[in-house]
Amino acid sequence: MPIPGVKRGLRWLADQPSTYDFGLAFFAAAVGYSSAIQQYWQHHYKLTWLLVVATTLALFFSCIKNAVTLRTARQKESSSDLEGCLHTLHSNLKPDWDPPIGSRFTDPSKAVRNSNR
Repeated sequence: MPIPGVKRGLRWLADQPSTYDFGLAFFAAAVGYSSAIQQYWQHHYKLTWLLVVATTLALFFSCIKNAVTLRTARQKESSSDLEGCLHTLHSNLKPDWDPPIGSRFTDPSKAVRNSNR
């Protein structure tokens, strides 16, 4: 049975909720900026600047939050240590070679029965 690998690249990125949050933030920014343009055409200049500043700040902070979330997810899913342990465990439990003399696996239930004599 092969040991499953870690998803990387676009497959990993597509599985992250933050990726979709990025898309949502950009579409919301498009709506905010189009509203600002509409207000500018109607000569509401104060409202235009308010919409531009609010939309820019919302997009900026959303991108920062999602970038930090993606970085944390990448570090959390880093499994190089786990993969090494799994390969070692797999090779010890089902070796392709004869184990050297002196190494053996014992059944704990038999060890308990032998100590009760």
